[in-house]
Amino acid sequence: MLSLAFSAAMLGIEGYVVRVEADSAAGTPAFAIIGLPDRALGEARERVRAAILNSGFAYPAGRLLVNLSPADIRKAGPAFDLAIALARYRSSSPWENWRWTANFKRSAESFQWCWARATQDSQS
Repeated sequence: MLSLAFSAAMLGIEGYVVRVEADSAAGTPAFAIIGLPDRALGEARERVRAAILNSGFAYPAGRLLVNLSPADIRKAGPAFDLAIALARYRSSSPWENWRWTANFKRSAESFQWCWARATQDSQS
């Protein structure tokens, strides 16, 4: 099943959108990242696996292919880990997406509340 997420990266002083496409399939467990990734993105498979397991979700079994687009620009660093994790989970278990989305939404709302509180406190 194909799933899509977005991230952002820098090229010099310009920012650009990176499209993260994940396709999961049954078979021998594998994790491949294509689209001109650097060495740090090669380590993303372990960071993403640990993040999903530590969030209380089961790590989906099977093969995963992650494409980072545009493919002609080198992608570096761990900035794509969250988008890869979201795409990974959504592509492999569509029936549990509601739970993942609800937890992520609650986390985002909590972060927004904390950020608003912190900026309010710093202005006073």
